Amino acid sequence: MQCTKYYAAACVHAPCYVNLCKGPQLQVIGTMSVGYEHIDVRECSARNILIGYTPGVLTDATAELTVALLLATSRRLMPGKSHITRLLDLSEL
Repeated sequence: MQCTKYYAAACVHAPCYVNLCKGPQLQVIGTMSVGYEHIDVRECSARNILIGYTPGVLTDATAELTVALLLATSRRLMPGKSHITRLLDLSEL
């Protein structure tokens, strides 16, 4: 948690659970995850603590990675790369 004279904020990573006993100066919690289930929303509301999170930020990246893995698997990309590397003795590929 970072506290100064003017503001107080906490930036958390899931699955780390937020400890709201950090002091009365806590005003903002920002989470580097998609959900906010690891934050006690009721307690934050009672103490007027703002919560920031990023819904839907990983949707496109997850879909792109899934398609890339499907293509790599169906085309046997990694075994092919290993075979060519062994044939050409190019370990830096």
